[in-house]
Amino acid sequence: MQAPEATTKGGVFVEEFYEGVLLFGFIKTHGIPTHYRFQYGRTKAYGHRAYVGEDAYGYDGKFPVEVEGSTNYLSPDTTYHFRMIVWNKGGKSVSRDRMFHTPSA
Repeated sequence: MQAPEATTKGGVFVEEFYEGVLLFGFIKTHGIPTHYRFQYGRTKAYGHRAYVGEDAYGYDGKFPVEVEGSTNYLSPDTTYHFRMIVWNKGGKSVSRDRMFHTPSA
């Protein structure tokens, strides 16, 4: 059984709503139901979890599944780090660290 693979999409501020951001990523599930979450914070210590929807199902596992997470009530004009963690019966994978910057108030 092979561990899932996590890739975050972009690394820039994606969409503003309720003083928050939508975070996007891709998961290659290798055909195994896969759980995921985004972590974010002002440093690489992260400290916060983004809300995510249902688990990712990759069917045949050949193509990555796009997933998203949402944050809210972020500080204006602030740089945040984020990453995605994915896991299934095959193991665990962590995407590389990315950053986004919130607009001024």
